[in-house]
Amino acid sequence: MLTTFVLYLILLLVIGAIATRRTQSTDDFLLAGRRLGPLAAALSSAATSMSGWLFMGLPGKVFQFGLSGAWVAIGCICGDYANWKLISTRLRERSGRLGALTLPEFITSCQDDALSKLTRTIAGLGIVFFMTIYLWAQIVATGKALSGPMEVGFDYETAVVVGSLVIIVYTTLGGFVAVVWTDVLQGGLICLALVGLPLYCAAIVLNGGHLDLVLQHAPTANPKGTMGDPWGGTVGLGIFLMLLNNLGVGAGYLGQPQMGARFMALRHERDAKHARWISVTWTVLTSMGVVVIAMCAPVLLANMPHDPEQVVLVTAKEYLPDWLSGILVAALLAAVMSSADSFLIAAVSSIQQDFPAWLRGIARSTLAGRIAVVGLGTLGMILALNTDLTRPEHSVLRIAEYAWAGLAITLAVPIFYCLLVNAPKTGVVLTTITLGIGAMIIWHITGLAADMYEVIPCFLWQGIVCWVAHKIASGQAAPRE
Repeated sequence: MLTTFVLYLILLLVIGAIATRRTQSTDDFLLAGRRLGPLAAALSSAATSMSGWLFMGLPGKVFQFGLSGAWVAIGCICGDYANWKLISTRLRERSGRLGALTLPEFITSCQDDALSKLTRTIAGLGIVFFMTIYLWAQIVATGKALSGPMEVGFDYETAVVVGSLVIIVYTTLGGFVAVVWTDVLQGGLICLALVGLPLYCAAIVLNGGHLDLVLQHAPTANPKGTMGDPWGGTVGLGIFLMLLNNLGVGAGYLGQPQMGARFMALRHERDAKHARWISVTWTVLTSMGVVVIAMCAPVLLANMPHDPEQVVLVTAKEYLPDWLSGILVAALLAAVMSSADSFLIAAVSSIQQDFPAWLRGIARSTLAGRIAVVGLGTLGMILALNTDLTRPEHSVLRIAEYAWAGLAITLAVPIFYCLLVNAPKTGVVLTTITLGIGAMIIWHITGLAADMYEVIPCFLWQGIVCWVAHKIASGQAAPRE
């Protein structure tokens, strides 16, 4: 198993070294020169969006709460489709015309007045902050995977350091080119693992005549009080709150800068349609795969994992030979690293393009971008090393959900506004961002985040704010024809 893992890491570093020769400019480092084909863009976007929570957070939730947790997977499928359908083509066309390399640059229409500079800086700070939190979640997932039941041979601290160094090195070498190339490899590996293992688990259940036991475990009780049944609650309010919580994850797809970068890097906007179906198919196969594993696990496993987020790894260890278990660990690390490297590039992109002019002048060289990758990667590693794994709020799912929500609330509604309105106002964008982030902070301070995921409520609030602010600024809304 350790041999499989080491060979995989060496392959990633080789890809990073080769990609260095394709990275000659800032445009190459941040968007691969806008030369991505549909397959590369789709697999890179899909693998990036799922991250370590696909192997840990999602199956852990289904293992605890039954099929009601699977609504998160449904939300991801719907969110991925909506993101490609509603945003990708328009964003590629308009960002190319404007010459925008980042989403903050796009939502300020590349203007250079004082208000636009302030707006870009605030949006850029939001991206750097929440991307660092998201990176933290991925490095925690790496540490838990390599120090957990698979017995790779590392303790948690060593696993965190090794995983962080690999992410930093190959991202630093090749920039966006290396990220996309490794994402394509990793996307295929993830899909292979999360189709093969679920089919194997399902075959064992069916051949053993245990399907009835799996169905009995499906309606696991929810500790929040929602009646446990396969649909997440028999009471209307319970269903409503459950959908807001779980489908809110899908809504968060609409503002993720790491996916927006893939749209902007497409060769042509017409490639978005083909990429959409590749990405959605991948998301369906992988997310439904981990749901099947988590639903079969209570019947298949002799000893239940103490950490629900380890359920996929424990199942693999018990039923697969060592070399296949090693491939599964490599697939998990692929999910982690395909996201972590993208988060680093997205954060560095904002530092280079969206921060104040004096800092952009220093940071825009490829060397400075690589130094920023090292700095942010090291910060993520330090956060992971100081994580208390016994605290529920430090689970991979909880950390990732917080970062996911923050990125979506920072960017989603402003992106839609700029795509749908003929003459977007920078002041409207700034108001929408600041009041949205403010609402998210209040949501957490008041404890509402413990009962309802903040994405959809904050989106509704931002939509109202955006509409009112635009009416005040222009006197009438002007939808784009």
